[in-house]
Amino acid sequence: MAIKLSSEEKRVAKVRMSELNELYRQKAQCEVLKKSREEDLKTQVAQILDIKDKKGEAQPSKVKLPILMNLLEEMYNQGVNKKQEEYELMLEYRRALDQIPKDQALPLLDVIAEIKGINADIKYAFATREGEEEDTAAILPGEIIDTIALIGKDNFKVYKTEELEKAGFKVPEPKEEAFNYEELKRELKEELGDE
Repeated sequence: MAIKLSSEEKRVAKVRMSELNELYRQKAQCEVLKKSREEDLKTQVAQILDIKDKKGEAQPSKVKLPILMNLLEEMYNQGVNKKQEEYELMLEYRRALDQIPKDQALPLLDVIAEIKGINADIKYAFATREGEEEDTAAILPGEIIDTIALIGKDNFKVYKTEELEKAGFKVPEPKEEAFNYEELKRELKEELGDE
């Protein structure tokens, strides 16, 4: 499939690609900040609950993050506790969270809210916008919009990997894609001059 875009379609595609790239860069930074804050909180909980390895060091990997997050949401965001069957462990985490200063626990919730906002902005990137007729994605064919979104997601993976490495986290191996869009992505990048 050879991609041929009019100059107006190219301009709009480039605007959307640039917007998505910036949003995905921001999301990658927030995701790494979230991971860092989760690790910090898990370490503090492990220390408070005396969850240690054979060397006597805190073992944050044994702290169950979903339960901890459930409690954090319940305690500070009036969330609903969905894990009643693990209540005893949650009580221990609650005790640990009570000993962690609020200003050290809340930043994790802040970065999660920021990620949700960026996700909403990403969805809005292709929305038809009143008063922005010249840059509306409505003039782009559906496969171009889908391809721009795929390129943006690929760029997000690269940005997140870079941010994780900079922050000192172990980077997981990339997963195989179910459908190979590589040729379509390559053609669009060539058409837009983004190679």
